[in-house]
Amino acid sequence: MLSKLKSIIPYKKRIKSYILGFIDTIVYFVNSNRIHSIDFEHLQTVNFICYGNICRSPFAENFMKKKLKENNIDVVSTGFFNQTDRLPPAEAIEAANLLKTPLVQHRSNKISDSIVEKSSIIIGMDYSNVKQFKKLFPGCQKNIYLLKHFVWPRYLITNIKDPYSKPTKDFIKCYKEISFCVENLIQRIEKANT
Repeated sequence: MLSKLKSIIPYKKRIKSYILGFIDTIVYFVNSNRIHSIDFEHLQTVNFICYGNICRSPFAENFMKKKLKENNIDVVSTGFFNQTDRLPPAEAIEAANLLKTPLVQHRSNKISDSIVEKSSIIIGMDYSNVKQFKKLFPGCQKNIYLLKHFVWPRYLITNIKDPYSKPTKDFIKCYKEISFCVENLIQRIEKANT
């Protein structure tokens, strides 16, 4: 009996994760700006954010820099974690290398007033990033979006899970989601600039 209960626990955690992710998605869309209000034609700086700026946002930054044909757009990434100049974990570097988007040169950077001022658009990885950003920068709420918003409803849950402290396979899954979303974002930018 105990072994049956233990086998159910991972499913309960997964179901709870989906339910919380779905609630975050609903709350995000109720409170979010509309994508059609973004001036893709005049974007100057795209800032990807996540909690620590060592896993998700640096991959999005480097992937977009690699794929973007518009050379006049600056792409950066930042995080909320106080300590800067941190390296991505080994699993992140390995997964990024497998997807031909190296992170070995990346060092973490903390979001600041000056970075926010320069950012045309700020793109978070999950709803907790959006909430934290709105709390820290209440005057800049019109600029914040979730990355999966650009491909919704392809992904019903708009959070991109943080793979920190997970195995390389979880980073690969995460980075494939980010790649798909960033490619869609680039298509919107290129379409507006043709």
